[in-house]
Amino acid sequence: MQPANDCMTEQMIESIICKIREHVGEDMAVEYYPDKPSNYRLNHAHGAFLVNYGKSNYSPNEDIYLVQNERDMTITVSIVVRKLWGKLGAVANVDWLRSILSGFIPEHCTIPMKPVRDYFEAHHAGLWYYGFDFSVQSVNVQTNCINEI
Repeated sequence: MQPANDCMTEQMIESIICKIREHVGEDMAVEYYPDKPSNYRLNHAHGAFLVNYGKSNYSPNEDIYLVQNERDMTITVSIVVRKLWGKLGAVANVDWLRSILSGFIPEHCTIPMKPVRDYFEAHHAGLWYYGFDFSVQSVNVQTNCINEI
């Protein structure tokens, strides 16, 4: 089994987290999406960006000797904030996140991130939850040895 620190997807997510942190400073928390979302507790005074890997779709492979295809990925950022309007509110953070990540090329990716959709998730216990899906692309290349016939 491959060690977790060699995980290409986690390295890509980490580069997105670093990009957001670079711009947000101390105004908001920036974290991996929690393993147990139902137990998540917002500890920051204003809010948090929670970055998650959503899914991948792969293009058809045309080569009969080597597996190499495009990997179209969806990255989801959940925005959890204490207010809806104003500088640190949900609506402003949706716009801000779009401007920061649109065009950013994460580690191991071949094209810039593109916004796909943003959406209201919930209002619960005084917190506003919004989601933002981004599309990005990398290349999947076979890494194991080809068996001789």
